[in-house]
Amino acid sequence: MVILKDLPGLPRFRCKIPIWPRTLNLDNASLQPVWSAAEQLNAAIFVHPWDMLGRERMPKYWLPWLVGMPAETSLAICSMIFGGVFERFPKLRVAFAHGGGAFPFTVGRVEHAFHVRPDLVATDNDTNPRKYLARGDENGDLTPARFYVDSLVHDADALKMLLKLFGAQRVAFGSDYPFPLGEAHPGELIESMQELSAKEKAQILSETTREFLGLS
Repeated sequence: MVILKDLPGLPRFRCKIPIWPRTLNLDNASLQPVWSAAEQLNAAIFVHPWDMLGRERMPKYWLPWLVGMPAETSLAICSMIFGGVFERFPKLRVAFAHGGGAFPFTVGRVEHAFHVRPDLVATDNDTNPRKYLARGDENGDLTPARFYVDSLVHDADALKMLLKLFGAQRVAFGSDYPFPLGEAHPGELIESMQELSAKEKAQILSETTREFLGLS
């Protein structure tokens, strides 16, 4: 909050936040002033997992990075959706690392839970979680998702699923550079996908990021 308020003169402000320590989810009331300030400043917030839950059970096989990080990112997204953060701050721009972690691949389960146990799931927000994803209309026009994810999923089928769920306007190029879980040659997967048009590739490789950061 202090960092946000100390930079009121910047026309475009970007900040990266880790997912908060284990006892604090992103719907926590103490974070509402952060989201409010970010919205007012037109800040673009990139959420990256760290201090992963269940780490004490994952001492081997690099599991905190392979299992913990995707779970942590899904927890962050679900917390913001079910906590009504996107409803209270409709202009807030948020992107999540690693293709949104486990969330895109469990959204069916998340939506089903919303319908069958609203007494547990929809206590703070009665909006169907799928409504935050991309949707088409009767004319075939696509409204992109409410939030952004990056493209770093290392798998063509996974990236195609992201594009279907979020729309190319909400999938930003991710490299994870210079860390070993990043692409050895950033952008290689996107460029290799023949089913993507030149326009779609340009959107993912540069335009979505520019729009997210307020540079377009």
